[in-house]
Amino acid sequence: MQKEYKFGTVASWQCCESGNNVGAGAQPGAPEADASVCDWIEEIKQAWAKGPASVLELAGLVSAARNALPRGGWTALWKARKMPFGRSKGAMLLAIWEGFSWANVQTFGHLPTGWSILYELAKLDRATLERLIEEGVVKPTLTLAEAKELVARLRGTTSNRKSPRTTLLVRLRRFENFLRDTLPDCSPAEKQLARATLARLIEQIDTAGEPEPSRILIKEAA
Repeated sequence: MQKEYKFGTVASWQCCESGNNVGAGAQPGAPEADASVCDWIEEIKQAWAKGPASVLELAGLVSAARNALPRGGWTALWKARKMPFGRSKGAMLLAIWEGFSWANVQTFGHLPTGWSILYELAKLDRATLERLIEEGVVKPTLTLAEAKELVARLRGTTSNRKSPRTTLLVRLRRFENFLRDTLPDCSPAEKQLARATLARLIEQIDTAGEPEPSRILIKEAA
């Protein structure tokens, strides 16, 4: 039995099993029948199942679906509720493809695989991206925070950075966890070094923000 498709209003798109019933508005062999919603959903699901390494393939597929589907088809793709991700992620994939459609397999090997990271990097032009890849700035280990900072700096904008207080608390918590996990395996000499270093840091914390003695003397003399 051959799989055919019916088309009508956006709400009536449906995939069905039939003999030759394509339905009004779509003739067998016409673009509407070839670029069907159900076919695209199946192809996208297959690319999605390959995991993070296939993000560019997935982005290209979503872009091709949008371009090939007849009027109303893009909306129907999401109304079918069979896509493995939501429409907002679909928009991210379109942006990723627009920014990286030029990339080949070799280039992709130098890129991070996270959707959000690629979405940020896609805001840069091809020449800039190629230079950053060559310089090793853009690499598989690039984090989302680093990508946002990089794009913001190159585009002359300000990223949504956390306040210094929030950053300090986060780093202190990480350092505390690091010490708790590491100290049991440290040698006596390493523990002594850590103790001396922390003592110096505590002293610096106590005096941070206070004017230097030499400056006070100069002011009194004046």
